[in-house]
Amino acid sequence: MHIKEINMDKISNGKMFGTIDIYAEGWETRYSWGHTAEVSVNFETVARAKIRYYNRTWESYRFQSVIHSALHGYVTATLGIDPHKAVGKRDATPMKGKDAEARRLARLDAVQFAKTIYNRLCAIVDGTATEKDFEKIAAKVA
Repeated sequence: MHIKEINMDKISNGKMFGTIDIYAEGWETRYSWGHTAEVSVNFETVARAKIRYYNRTWESYRFQSVIHSALHGYVTATLGIDPHKAVGKRDATPMKGKDAEARRLARLDAVQFAKTIYNRLCAIVDGTATEKDFEKIAAKVA
């Protein structure tokens, strides 16, 4: 089932291109049930997620957890950065050299960008924001 189509150029201020499509479906076995979701860019699958439930789920809407998981995979695969990874003063892999601080700050910016894209995608899918909301934000910043 096709869930949503999102224009990445609009929500990333021109830093990411293409249109992503989100597909989700449910499945059931004798002892469990679950959801699968797929994120496609220009009809090519980029990320997939599958969640199995044994009891019940407390999602705000059907497929919420699996869609968020697939979007996380999409952002990680596309940008090469985990949007949930915390990068602070003490990074897990300390950087050395003359420009270590500059590289650390660039990494912080990249992680922040990944978090922003992930949060924007989730907000659009959840229905709490639209692509036009992010166009307005981009216009204010520019």
